[in-house]
Amino acid sequence: MRHGLLIVLLLFSLLNASAQSSQLKKLDSLIAASDLPAARQLVESLSQANPSPEIHHRVQNRLSEILILEGKLDEAEEVLQRLTGSSNNPFLLAETKTDLGFLFLNKGRNDIALSNLQEALDLFQRAGASGTLEAARCLAHISLVYTTTGKLSQAEENGLVALQLRQRLLGDASEEVAASYNDLGLIYTSTNPDKALEYYDKAMAVYEKLHGSEHRKIAIANNNLGFVYRQLKLYGDAVTSFETAEAIWKKIYPNGHPNQALALVNLGLTYGQMGNPTASLGYYERAVTMYKSYYGERHSD
Repeated sequence: MRHGLLIVLLLFSLLNASAQSSQLKKLDSLIAASDLPAARQLVESLSQANPSPEIHHRVQNRLSEILILEGKLDEAEEVLQRLTGSSNNPFLLAETKTDLGFLFLNKGRNDIALSNLQEALDLFQRAGASGTLEAARCLAHISLVYTTTGKLSQAEENGLVALQLRQRLLGDASEEVAASYNDLGLIYTSTNPDKALEYYDKAMAVYEKLHGSEHRKIAIANNNLGFVYRQLKLYGDAVTSFETAEAIWKKIYPNGHPNQALALVNLGLTYGQMGNPTASLGYYERAVTMYKSYYGERHSD
């Protein structure tokens, strides 16, 4: 009788762990799609479901990612500091180090970001997890650090490996693959604008397939395209892209938002380069008004 009860308990434990792992994958999908309110709800649900120590650790890592994407960097750092040293599992430590790298990348501390990300990559290798989506995310962040610091050959190398891993694991039409296309577009923007356009177009195609034409990621992709079009002096295409981005942000944030203001700034820059200072000034004035409404009078933007 006792033996049968142990088998039942073991099966229940395995099923519960499997369900939590499935929910963790759903959480990753929500974060990748920038659906942060739904991701936060799922974090709360998982935290209240008596998760295993491993699942709890991983959920807290995801919470730090959400906080970083929300711009709550100090709160994210508190979460990650609590996790640091709380496990000897190299895979869990690698995830935490990856998020620390992402945090410091957003803080502009590229040296500390790169140190954490390289340590994470070593831990993934030690855990036998170099071919995972988590390792691909680490490589993508390393690529962004190198892009930010102007080391474009290293950025390209890491970005391409991240893309290949994601394609192998997810196919060609996923949020993560589109993110890699965007990263590579950013790398090539200053050195090979035509190649940058090729990657941005690929990202746009994936986002439209996943989200339709009015998602925030479509706005970001249009902003990226507009920047390259302006660099190539294709001003009509640049204006169309920035106007599309601005319209999407306006629909998402009817009361104004810094992302919409950035699209207005880009339109101002474009019309300035086209030799139309009146239109340029009008866009800058709208952008300043929107930034002040959102941030107050004292902010770098």
